[in-house]
Amino acid sequence: MKNKIILVLVLVLVGAVVIFALNKEPAEVPEVPFEPENNGQSFEEGIDVVSYSEKNELFDITVNYPQFELASEAFNDSIKEFVEDAVKTFKEIAEENWEARKEFDKTLLEYPETPFYFETGWRSAQSNENYISCIINYYSFSGGAHGDSVIKTFNFDVLEQEEISFSDFVGNSQENLNKIAELVTIELENQILSDAEGEQSEILQSMIDEGANPVFKNYENFVFDENNLTVCFQKYQVAPGSFGLLEVEINKNELEELDLPYFE
Repeated sequence: MKNKIILVLVLVLVGAVVIFALNKEPAEVPEVPFEPENNGQSFEEGIDVVSYSEKNELFDITVNYPQFELASEAFNDSIKEFVEDAVKTFKEIAEENWEARKEFDKTLLEYPETPFYFETGWRSAQSNENYISCIINYYSFSGGAHGDSVIKTFNFDVLEQEEISFSDFVGNSQENLNKIAELVTIELENQILSDAEGEQSEILQSMIDEGANPVFKNYENFVFDENNLTVCFQKYQVAPGSFGLLEVEINKNELEELDLPYFE
């Protein structure tokens, strides 16, 4: 009789552990954004870094972004607004998602076990008396199955005190865009199709063809230095989300025949 009582108690304990595990709020392991340049390293002269963090029961936010002394106020404001708008949107979506989940599942606590997560990273392709070219990236997880990664680039002509679009970079030439798109597509195929076969390969090829199609909107995110052009693609733009953010770097020697104004 004593053994039966012990057995029942053990079964009850095991059942309680299983129920707790099933109801435990899962925590996603966040993707890693670009390594921030503002992690204690020395900076290029003329770059100020805005850094702050905010953490409570619902949010864990880390923000870093550059401000360039040689750029116009409008250019620096565009970087600031991009980041601050992303933080604001993240907070709104996280709050809405968590309230909706609590409404659906009355057993959830007031706050998630692990706060929702937002972090920015950035890197500078160049920052000098001629040009400024940098990448801002952020990763956020505000509930749902997966997090979100977003990239945006900023390019500035210091001498002219104006932003540089990709249309500016290629001399407003569709022919130049077509040539760059051709080179980019070849490199994307090398990155994405190496292990693909059959129908999977066809699907991936169609994503590349659409996302790298030679229209200026597909190439709006780019950076450059004195030797290279780097085209950046959003998550899902040219490949499934598992590939993350993708970049293609092209050396200026491959573009010499195009006579691009910013490589002179």
